[in-house]
Amino acid sequence: MLDEAAARVAPAIPVREVLARQGQDHPAAVELIPVAAQVLDDLREFVEAHGLVSIASPVRPRVEETPPFARWAFAMMDTAGPFEKATESFYYVTPPDPGWTAEQTEEWLRKFDRATLKDIGIHEVYPGHFVHFLRVQQVPRPLRRVLTSYSFVEGWAHYCEEMMLEAGYGRDDPRLRLAQLSEALLRNVRFLVAIEMHTRGRSKESAAQMFIEEAYLDPLPAQREAERGTFDPGYLNYTLGKLMIRRLRDDLQRREGREFSLRRFHDRLLELGAPPVPLARQRFLPDGRPAAL
Repeated sequence: MLDEAAARVAPAIPVREVLARQGQDHPAAVELIPVAAQVLDDLREFVEAHGLVSIASPVRPRVEETPPFARWAFAMMDTAGPFEKATESFYYVTPPDPGWTAEQTEEWLRKFDRATLKDIGIHEVYPGHFVHFLRVQQVPRPLRRVLTSYSFVEGWAHYCEEMMLEAGYGRDDPRLRLAQLSEALLRNVRFLVAIEMHTRGRSKESAAQMFIEEAYLDPLPAQREAERGTFDPGYLNYTLGKLMIRRLRDDLQRREGREFSLRRFHDRLLELGAPPVPLARQRFLPDGRPAAL
């Protein structure tokens, strides 16, 4: 699918080169935070206009630089906690380190090309983590507010990246599709790396090389991805959770037919909090059987 998307952007050019060209269209380091904030306005407007999911609060997150202690991530959402009275939430975006060389800085910024910034905004904010955790704050049972499943939390946000394009976001812009598929491929490599590093002896250096060869990352981001895998083997749950949520949606849609509503499905899913996806599946399909194909 990535090959096909790359061919739409630039026919007869290798995928790695197409991605490299797209990566050059990124904001300067000083513009990274303002551009990321602008993207969120566009995303929220689309979600509301198309009725994809209910947004539980008019409050919007603050967009700021990632704190130094958390800069192993490109970007992250820090939503107000389940019992907090404050409404302040933060969407963190990680700028290049001032001590890096010009080459390292460019490698890092290439992961923030303008199409990928939209994909990241979908995942972290609208309608991803931010929208999800606004809903978690409204879950009536306190225990369900704090006990969350990695596969549900990251699966939902990663599922949203694809779902937004299916709903028409970007008006079939091939560059946005390329960015979405590139991020999905990255999560697939995480899935493999997480298992192989922790059960089959794959080294950190070998894992970084896998990100370079299979996910088309530059050396610096690939190294950061491999380092994260050493302390976060659960990052395989991005792909796993997304696939389980997609399967649940598709099975439910086959059962309900014309009565199926995407917004109703999303709202019912998020009002559960963030349980393991198989438990959410039992709520939607209590007999355990999807509709016949």
